[in-house]
Amino acid sequence: MDADLARAFLHSHHRAVLATTRADGRPQLSPVVCAVGLVAYYRQISGEHPDWDDYRAAMVRDRRVIAAIDITRAGPDISG
Repeated sequence: MDADLARAFLHSHHRAVLATTRADGRPQLSPVVCAVGLVAYYRQISGEHPDWDDYRAAMVRDRRVIAAIDITRAGPDISG
């Protein structure tokens, strides 16, 4: 899959599963919300927030994080 196609896909598909490995080698699967951008990601998915200060405080309080990932390549495509 072309990286630009992957970015375009993320503009309309916001739910994903992040797969990582635990210290003991077992997989860890976490549901995540994804978008292209940072504060812009919220606007892209949900629109304007009524209170950005409250939103930022909730992110800190709930210990939520944003992982910025540069897409350099993506795959597989439909052919596998």
